[in-house]
Amino acid sequence: MKNRIKKSMALLLAVIMLITTAPLAGFDGLFVSKVDLETDLANSPLKNTLLTHYNKRAVNTLIKAMQTKKAENMMHFLSQNHNSLSCLSGDNIVLPLNDLKSKVEERIHPTND
Repeated sequence: MKNRIKKSMALLLAVIMLITTAPLAGFDGLFVSKVDLETDLANSPLKNTLLTHYNKRAVNTLIKAMQTKKAENMMHFLSQNHNSLSCLSGDNIVLPLNDLKSKVEERIHPTND
């Protein structure tokens, strides 16, 4: 019985890992990345800006650099490259931000009043 549960959980995790950044049905506000945030960003339309900022030529070394001191590095990148973020507007990686924006706007300006 335990092995069957473990296999079911492993299968479930594998399926979740295959899902692109998209909302999970029945879990409002929960999104799953393709791989992880750094890998998804390194393979997004922001890739060239990231490679330049981190002074890297290969995606794998870029990802490693981004994963080092995550918050500090991301804050530094954003402070210098915030104008470059518009290239992500049509990318799935911004779905969680769009969802959050909609929820905040609905609370500020409810349409159901």
